[in-house]
Amino acid sequence: MRTIAVGTGDSGRLRLPYLTNNANIVVGDVLMSSGLGGVFPAGYPVGRVTEVTLRPEQAFAEVLAEPASLLDRDREVLLLWDSSEAAPQASEGQALGPTPAASVAELH
Repeated sequence: MRTIAVGTGDSGRLRLPYLTNNANIVVGDVLMSSGLGGVFPAGYPVGRVTEVTLRPEQAFAEVLAEPASLLDRDREVLLLWDSSEAAPQASEGQALGPTPAASVAELH
């Protein structure tokens, strides 16, 4: 199942919008990067689901997660790729990296 992890303003909490009330997601599920954006490799740990609130009156559940890293303490991140895989390249005028507010994650 795929979703987008969005910051909440609290460095210890991520929001996972657009998961339907009947999505197969439970507290403790692990979030892994999907590799779709080409910035992070697939399977990179993103976080763990901490709260699932079903909202039958709305289309989507309220799902919160705890980040895998201490976002308020990270200044730099080093990503290593296997030498058999090419690291993503930024095109001219484009920064290499995720948008500050969101990154694609996959639930496992």
